[in-house]
Amino acid sequence: MLLSNTLQGNGLSPQVNNTLAYFIGGSPLLDKIDQGVKKVDLQYSGGADLLFLLRRLRRLIKEEKPDIIHTHLNPAGSYVNMVKPKSIPQIHTLHTMYTQDQETRPFLKAVEKRTLFRDDRAALIFLSPMLEKDFSSAISFKGKKYILPNFIEDSFFEIKPATPVPEQLRVVAVGTIREVKNYQYLLDIFARLKGLPVSLDIYGGGDTTAFNQRIEKEQLNVRMMGQTTDVSSVLGKYDLFIMASKFEGYPLSVIEAMAANLPVLLSDIPALKDIAGEHADYFRLDDPSDAAGVLKEYLTASDRYRSRIEKARAYAGDVARKRTYIQKLIDIYRETISGYHLPTH
Repeated sequence: MLLSNTLQGNGLSPQVNNTLAYFIGGSPLLDKIDQGVKKVDLQYSGGADLLFLLRRLRRLIKEEKPDIIHTHLNPAGSYVNMVKPKSIPQIHTLHTMYTQDQETRPFLKAVEKRTLFRDDRAALIFLSPMLEKDFSSAISFKGKKYILPNFIEDSFFEIKPATPVPEQLRVVAVGTIREVKNYQYLLDIFARLKGLPVSLDIYGGGDTTAFNQRIEKEQLNVRMMGQTTDVSSVLGKYDLFIMASKFEGYPLSVIEAMAANLPVLLSDIPALKDIAGEHADYFRLDDPSDAAGVLKEYLTASDRYRSRIEKARAYAGDVARKRTYIQKLIDIYRETISGYHLPTH
């Protein structure tokens, strides 16, 4: 998501000539990327196709002759590091808490440690100080490291607050259907709110079968809304944003909700506390009644919680404006390119 957003209007394109290479096509985000960006589908089919992928990637780099390569996620960073000429600098962005990443296969993490993380001329970008600290506790990386928080589109700051419905609380959650997002725990919470005028809509792509079956069986006031490519168009319909993640990197949806004038209720994991600080309320992940109790308080005394909305929105503007992010990223590019060919000691 971060990569595609930097290549949309008023992003990198006016100042940088971009080529976007991706392993597998089909993402709806590709349609949002500026028309001037060259898009290359490497048509990776997995497994035995790896050798051919590396050859296609090496050939593409040779044809494009980039001044710098910016990679995102594993294994893209490792594969590029394996085939790129040493004369071309590489920057890689880490999006997640490294020590808590249970979704990346151990083999791919091992390859990453033996390629990209051993390259002391590569540079790494972390989305928060906490992610950098966590990574450095596990990996000895000698290259340059930067902290660059993610950004959100300006459209989120233009969302008007939803008109409150008396004695009703409309809650929204946003994120891909994955184990770490902990959506079953959200259902546990709402199982304790049955009979109350509190509803939850969950937006995110993925298999919702198990969730829908439980919702129907337990008659929960929850809807699985599927994927949306325009979150800003839906946030204005709700009164509160909730996230029950087990771990996170730098979830943009939290900042988007703040910008959209929504109070946010988050699981009390370190990453979310690092991102939202005093601008959110938190709940434990060992007792669904804890979060259910907070939601009941929102329902009966929402004005008390709404007092922090303006401060949260101002905070989102300070840390996540797109123009600020783009300029800082270009500065990192320039610094990396200018320093790359200096003698190393």
